[in-house]
Formats: sequence, C-alpha cells, structure tokens
Amino acid sequence: LGKVVITTSIGLEGIDAKDRKEVLIADNKREFLQAIQYCYDQKEALLQIGQAARKFIQSRYDNYQISNELLKTYESLIE
Repeated sequence: LGKVVITTSIGLEGIDAKDRKEVLIADNKREFLQAIQYCYDQKEALLQIGQAARKFIQSRYDNYQISNELLKTYESLIE
C-alpha cells in the first residue's frame, strides 16, 4: 500500500528489507518512540520509504512473481 511499517528485527526475519530504506526497525520501547518521532519529523522521507517498500514487496514477494519463480524451478527439474 506504500505505507511505512515499523517492525522488530524478529518481525522482519526472512524479509531482506533495510532499515530506513523500505521499513523502520525498532526492537525496544526507546527505538519505537524514536521511529514514531522520525515519522513525525521526516514526512518526505516517509513517502520515499513507503514507495520503496511497495516496489520491494512487488519485486520479491508478489504472488505472481513467486509463482513464476516456482514454475521456473519445476521446469528446471524436468530438463
């Protein structure tokens, strides 16, 4: 949806997104407060992070993309 997500490192496991590029990472209360403050202070950066997150997810985790990769893997097993 092009929105900024604040998550923990554990919540991001298995997803190769980068902090302050496609997502905001906070692992404790202080970091969550800092991330929320960042959202208030850096409105333009939020738009960029949200757009980068959307592109990141679409390119790596879109169902169509995943299905195509799976199909290629199956086809390589047949050859």
